[in-house]
Amino acid sequence: MATKTITLELDAYEKLKKAKRTPSESFSSVVRRAQFPNEAATSRELMHVMEKQMLEGCPSTKQRWIGSMPRNARLGFPRANGSCGMLLDTTFVIDVQRETLRGARAGAYRFLADHLDLPMRISVITYGELAEGFAPEARDDFQELVRPYQIIALTSDMAWRFGELSRLLRSEGKRLGDNDLWIAAAALEMGVPLVTRDGMHFERVPGLSVVTY
Repeated sequence: MATKTITLELDAYEKLKKAKRTPSESFSSVVRRAQFPNEAATSRELMHVMEKQMLEGCPSTKQRWIGSMPRNARLGFPRANGSCGMLLDTTFVIDVQRETLRGARAGAYRFLADHLDLPMRISVITYGELAEGFAPEARDDFQELVRPYQIIALTSDMAWRFGELSRLLRSEGKRLGDNDLWIAAAALEMGVPLVTRDGMHFERVPGLSVVTY
């Protein structure tokens, strides 16, 4: 296998060294295991791709819909700024897919049009819910589906917030399902509104700002 020599600053070298699972593990293996967050596409970019696929006709027999955005399709659009913006619920991603397949400019499309340059971010919980709809052999199609979205990982603070919300809502007889509660906890800890079709469902969560479409 071809190799390449690189130079690392000492602190970066020490981090890589500590990340080794065994003394014999190579740095190449450590780097391959590392996870680097995707850059979030913007709502403007997502809307552009929806328009393109609606015009071309997106076959409903395939699941490759919006994720087939060519990388150069992002050129020429303003990049998402550093703001977390909003967190997108699973319902929003599903509605983007459905509207694209049907050629319908409905709620999700109108939301994108009204919030141009919003960073497209989803929780890892949404990632898992979407993955459930794909067979193992369709994993490449699934990866294309989620490519425009930055995946937000769960943190210990989100887990603590999840526990607080679960205890509170259960005591009030209003508890959400685990997945929805995780998504709500993530939005609260990020300090951003949650974009969802199920507004009344999530309005049970105290302090959560809910945006419907």
